[in-house]
Amino acid sequence: MEVTGGLRWQIEDATATKSDGVFSAVVVWALHVPIANSYLEMLPDVVAARYIAAGILPIEGYTYPPYPFASVRSVECKRVEGGIYHYTATYSDKNSSEKKATDENPLEDLPIIKPSAGMITRAITRDIYGNAILNSAGDPIIQTMEDNVIGLSVTSNIASVPAAFMRMRNSRNSGAFTIGGVPVPAKAARYILPSNWLSEPKARNDISYLEFTYELQFDEVDFHDGKPLNAGFRSLGLAIVDGEYVDQPLAIVNADGSEPSEPVCLDDDGQVLNPVTPETAVYRTVEKYYLKDFSVLPGINT
Repeated sequence: MEVTGGLRWQIEDATATKSDGVFSAVVVWALHVPIANSYLEMLPDVVAARYIAAGILPIEGYTYPPYPFASVRSVECKRVEGGIYHYTATYSDKNSSEKKATDENPLEDLPIIKPSAGMITRAITRDIYGNAILNSAGDPIIQTMEDNVIGLSVTSNIASVPAAFMRMRNSRNSGAFTIGGVPVPAKAARYILPSNWLSEPKARNDISYLEFTYELQFDEVDFHDGKPLNAGFRSLGLAIVDGEYVDQPLAIVNADGSEPSEPVCLDDDGQVLNPVTPETAVYRTVEKYYLKDFSVLPGINT
């Protein structure tokens, strides 16, 4: 039995395991205190607080001495009988990298980065070679494909939500970065706030914090731009306006004078593309999302 500052204690039990590369340990302390007349003084948390203040017991975030990346993830104190209590600390190095994942100060915790993926059906106007999808007459054909979308979900502890995080909605990254070991080129990541983007207020070791979650969705092909086929039912042609010839959109008509039933491919000058082939078809670029500096986000390495 150890005695520190008049407090009696001993390590009752300890286990350490490693599975799938994750180290974990459980240490149990036995605390011996005299029976007090006040039940408040005998409450487990009150008893544990005396030993914590004396530096005998760890709290959430404390490191495991032999493994500097392993930290306390949870603690429990329960009364066994009389003045005997068991205090249990559970350690782990899960989600650790160059530093421990959790800290005594929750605002110093590492962000938790998890992969996400799914399948969506989307319309396409180009094939895998970047050529337009046209019928034998040169008219556009809309096809669909099952698109495997991937991304990351990032959760980090914050004291309050910075205004910059709110303004990033509907944006993509202006510069390249790395996150969770994944290199991301400029414009390839879109910032999304999910339904659970902000937790209820939490506290650890008397420090208040919020869990902030954001998602990144990747598109390394079109970089989240729209790429519609340059086609329509009008082309630019000369028309007399106020006695002068000017370029003006005019309805496209077939050789027999009828109007086309499908959009007609145009060139960059707005003229009917003739002849039209999958290789010569023109696409427009529509930028849908603002450019923002993502380096201020938790978990981002530039």
